[in-house]
Amino acid sequence: MIAYLTSYLQSLVGFSLDLLPWLLVGFIVAGLVEEFVPIRHFLRYFGKNSWKSILRASSVGMFVSLCSCGAIPLAVTMRRKGATTANALTFLLASPWVGPIQLLIIYKFLGLELTGLFFVFSLLVAILSGSVLARLESGDMIERDVGSRAVLTNGACVEETLHAREPLRKRVLVCSLRNSWSVFREVGKYLVFGVLIAAALMAFVPNESIVGVFGSQSWYSILLTVPVSAVLELCSEGLSILGGQLFLMGASAGVVFTMMLVGVTTDFTELSVIWGRFGKRSAVAYLLISTVLAVVFAYFVNLIWYYL
Repeated sequence: MIAYLTSYLQSLVGFSLDLLPWLLVGFIVAGLVEEFVPIRHFLRYFGKNSWKSILRASSVGMFVSLCSCGAIPLAVTMRRKGATTANALTFLLASPWVGPIQLLIIYKFLGLELTGLFFVFSLLVAILSGSVLARLESGDMIERDVGSRAVLTNGACVEETLHAREPLRKRVLVCSLRNSWSVFREVGKYLVFGVLIAAALMAFVPNESIVGVFGSQSWYSILLTVPVSAVLELCSEGLSILGGQLFLMGASAGVVFTMMLVGVTTDFTELSVIWGRFGKRSAVAYLLISTVLAVVFAYFVNLIWYYL
């Protein structure tokens, strides 16, 4: 028992120290982005289901330094302020995977080429999902407007007035760091869960087991990842850590891509909010469309990575 505990603690400490610099940089950049990019000013541009609006929703998601759970209140706020269901859900799908924290974590484990590939394909999944949802909404196959218009209290930091009149030094050293702390409070527990699970994998699971189950380039490994990801109640940062460790242990790039996207879209908290605020048809369509596209693109990730 002592030997197992010692092995786990050694893995945990080594893994945490290796990851810490990347997390610090990620949180600092996230705080700066939140301070200087006025996301709330763009909300008025999402009232139509055109390809331009879908592209805007995906692009704005790139600048929001929030985990999947943190992006939910802003997506609901977008809908409450007049955004279409498709635009709000496109934003919700894009935001967890193109923020600075997630990208730095992925880069640390997967390297520049795969990080770039994941970035592009995640954005394509969001855009294509939004386009299909827009068609469904235009045909009244998903809800156009349901849910309460009550004022939201969660995620208030995102909608606070930017400190435009404050001195630049204060905005950089005080306001942005306060934002970084706010983001950390929101995602910290999920990061801890991800680190704990990843350290356990490192300490107790042989690499051969990971290679045997998730190392294949075939559809089998990708499809097997879907139910595994669905039961993981982790935010995008936690999934990034877990997926990155699995990759180092021999999992295919497509498996990691699937885990990161499907783990977010099947999150119970996210789906329950979509079900209640957007409607049950919207929730089902969002889940099915994004999952199918994630699996398809994961297969292409494997193909491209195999020939790189």
